[in-house]
Amino acid sequence: MKAAIITQYGSPDVVQVTQVAKPTPKDNEVQVSVQMACVTPSDCAFRKGDPFIIKLLYGLKKPKSPVGGVEFAGIISAVGKDVTLFKVGDAVMGMSPDTFGAHG
Repeated sequence: MKAAIITQYGSPDVVQVTQVAKPTPKDNEVQVSVQMACVTPSDCAFRKGDPFIIKLLYGLKKPKSPVGGVEFAGIISAVGKDVTLFKVGDAVMGMSPDTFGAHG
């Protein structure tokens, strides 16, 4: 899948669109084929690593999660075995503040 990745902190020039491996959902997770995502002021702060506390929480030298983004809308493309509320094909929107990945 294509993703906007950030392998180092810095200006918008550090963002690269590239192919990455498609993740597999865990038993209690869903996989969303992202149709829309936004870039918020928080995403910009994570890209820059400023304020410094971001680096303390998400990686001192480089981001722990190279695929950023929190807010998304899309279609569920896979579900874990313990998921009962959603099914493949459902339209969803949401946030992934712990794992990021909306820019993928």
